[in-house]
Amino acid sequence: MSPDPDRKPPGSGQEAGAASSSSSGPTTGPGSAAAGPQKSGVAGSSPPNKEPCPRPVKGDPLPDQYMVHRIGVNSPENFAPKVTKDKKGKEKVETTVGVVNATGKKEPGFSTTSSAPGQSKEAAGQHAGKEFCDKYPSHSGKPVSTATAAEIRKAGFEVIHDPTTNLPNHATIIRPGGQWTPENSAKLASAFETVKVPQ
Repeated sequence: MSPDPDRKPPGSGQEAGAASSSSSGPTTGPGSAAAGPQKSGVAGSSPPNKEPCPRPVKGDPLPDQYMVHRIGVNSPENFAPKVTKDKKGKEKVETTVGVVNATGKKEPGFSTTSSAPGQSKEAAGQHAGKEFCDKYPSHSGKPVSTATAAEIRKAGFEVIHDPTTNLPNHATIIRPGGQWTPENSAKLASAFETVKVPQ
């Protein structure tokens, strides 16, 4: 989403948690004991559990299945870090928002939020957009663009779980190596779908 004025540098934020749920195993019928072999597919039994999606850890890439959201339409201009000029008038990519890589260099990027899988892009985007606009009313009425972490990587980018005090589900999209161009920003934007956020 938009850069958060209260965001802390990587390493000082709060890790986002995810509620875990448990389900009971299949039963063998009313009044039956738990002992003995259990058969799958028995009428009235619970379906086998699917492997849960791993919870993201601060500083790690988001799991492929996670949804990533950014306020605004999926235009190249909305999917690039801020560019400023130095005293000599030379353009440079702003690194206020970014992630420190393994070599200690700050990779420039821009802010998004994320959500766990389980909804359609439209539903996930609408929910994320409403949640963000409730917290930051100045963005009310704007659409939201949504993609999966896998789609972002396919476009040649990376998305890192980077929680802040105000946004525990904050994530930062970076271009490994810092090579931001209008062409690759356009490719990233095309990976997103824009949906309208209900008022």
